Amino acid sequence: RFARYIRTLSSVSVSGTTVSLLCEAPKPAPVARGFRRGEFILAMKAKQLPVEDLEEVFAVLACVHNLLRTSDRQSESPCALGNKLAPRSRGFLNTHRARLIELLSEFPSVFASVNVPTSNTSHVALVDSAAPLDQSILAPFYPAA
Repeated sequence: RFARYIRTLSSVSVSGTTVSLLCEAPKPAPVARGFRRGEFILAMKAKQLPVEDLEEVFAVLACVHNLLRTSDRQSESPCALGNKLAPRSRGFLNTHRARLIELLSEFPSVFASVNVPTSNTSHVALVDSAAPLDQSILAPFYPAA
């Protein structure tokens, strides 16, 4: 009964006592462009990023903006921000080998670096915590149409 069932499958070839699986060759997955440390920011400045990546950048910025708005201290160390980022944002930065502090420094109208007397590192704060974040801050980085 089992042998009759196997013979009806299109992905199986039966020759005597030998059963072979007929599989299509796996299609190669599209290879994402790999960046070395610092290249992502340079590509962003050179307007070489696809729109999808810029949308992910905005998602990271929105996450950081929200974290800073809801923070009790109104500022956080870059390390603390990295730990509190949403997994999707953290994954995006890791796969593109981009450092959060370098990304935030590209948007001085939104994020500022402030010195905290009790810390050896500078913290990140919002320039204007009441101002909403919109995608117009990414306008200088969109590729020319």
